[in-house]
Amino acid sequence: MTLTSKRLNKDSILVFIICIVLFLPVRSFSSESPAGSVTALSASRDKSRIKQLEEKNAELREENGVLKAMLRQANSGTIDINKKIRAIKSEYGVQVHYKYDKKLYFSAGWIRKPSSAEGKQILEKEVERILPIIETFLSRSPKKVIKRNLSDIFLLGELTFYGKSFGATASLDGLYIKSKGVEKGYTKEFLLESLFHEFSSILFRNYDFPKTHWESINPKNFKYSGTGVEVLGSANLYDQTDELLREGFLVKYSQSSLENDLNMLSEWLFTKGRELDVICKKNHRVKLKKEIAQKFYKKIDREYKFN
Repeated sequence: MTLTSKRLNKDSILVFIICIVLFLPVRSFSSESPAGSVTALSASRDKSRIKQLEEKNAELREENGVLKAMLRQANSGTIDINKKIRAIKSEYGVQVHYKYDKKLYFSAGWIRKPSSAEGKQILEKEVERILPIIETFLSRSPKKVIKRNLSDIFLLGELTFYGKSFGATASLDGLYIKSKGVEKGYTKEFLLESLFHEFSSILFRNYDFPKTHWESINPKNFKYSGTGVEVLGSANLYDQTDELLREGFLVKYSQSSLENDLNMLSEWLFTKGRELDVICKKNHRVKLKKEIAQKFYKKIDREYKFN
């Protein structure tokens, strides 16, 4: 290769480089360059995202405030319930239970077959509603009688024995009261009746009741059907008819056992006294049973007063 050819090659290369430089597109690196646009867009998106997060955070704070208020209200209700329960315990010596625990509520004998006792938790709003009714019941009985014969009241949302639904029952010194709300028929009147009804069973077992005298009032050859369990679920169990009243029974259920007969008359004696008086004016046998019941209660404690 000669010097001339080398020189031409160098010149050709130089010309080629100059042409490339001349014909390259001019790029601007001002604030409006593509890189700058991307940066601006990214910043805009960040601001929008931050605003969304702030709005969401504000919503969460508001929801948290509502939840805290609800929790305070719930705790306040529970505190109020427990306060009333302590007051009842202090005044009458009776412990009210509302947090369902099968082993606490029922004895081993009740849990075993054939009794097969079962229960369910009662709603707190029902507990709040029932506590004043319990106080009314307790205040209408001599305090000495309550303290000697009643130690516990168990509240439930459901109560079953022998596979059958019970509205209430009684142990040796405890009452079991079920409530599923006013809309299901568990009114103030019904619950108060249930308390007097079941408490009469405790007194019936703890004191000498004149069974022979009571039974002598019933029609000749009449026999109670059993214990009451056998008729639960039957139609028209609490219906009242002229024929039943003439025979000395307030309702059909009264014919299931002597104890249930007394139970029904007791709840009327303490909660529907005027209605009972009207019935007694027309039905001599009911009147005689009422007189026996009143003497029974007065013998337990002379401070007993009837509605």
